[in-house]
Amino acid sequence: EIDRSKLQLGTVDSAGNLDIPQFTYGYPTTAASSLRMGWYFDFDKSIAERQVSDITAVPGKLFFASLYPTKGSCGEGGGRLYALNTSTGDGTSEESKVGILAAPLVVDLGSLASSTPRETSGKRFGSTRYGVITQGSRGMQVASGPTAGGGYTGTVMSNSWLSWRQLNNYQEEKNKP
Repeated sequence: EIDRSKLQLGTVDSAGNLDIPQFTYGYPTTAASSLRMGWYFDFDKSIAERQVSDITAVPGKLFFASLYPTKGSCGEGGGRLYALNTSTGDGTSEESKVGILAAPLVVDLGSLASSTPRETSGKRFGSTRYGVITQGSRGMQVASGPTAGGGYTGTVMSNSWLSWRQLNNYQEEKNKP
């Protein structure tokens, strides 16, 4: 069973930066263990912030939008766009400029300069730039700038052995018209 005590707590500062104190992944066997199974942070309860739309995951990054009904007695509400590192949980958020947010649209802007050499399995680690478009109750807008994500890419090149089969009647098959 996973409960919050097995996760590392993070905080969001007033500038929208998410900070997760460094931790070591693992399964904590005692309450005093410094191992954590992941990370989390709490939304702003004072404005009833919550996340109800889809999360977009790309290699190394998570993008999602939160929403809140209103920041006071009157208003239409709004939300925040979050961009987080999947491993560390660190990231940024920005206030919505388009009202109540839906799921962000993430666009692949292409690879960054280089990637690592291919491993024997054919995969390699590479970085990609992403553009994020927020869509909300007042329209659409490009988020504050491109962001980078990275992960393993490529296909396994040396698996041709998976596609062979033995033909007991090879000569017959070969000589068929």
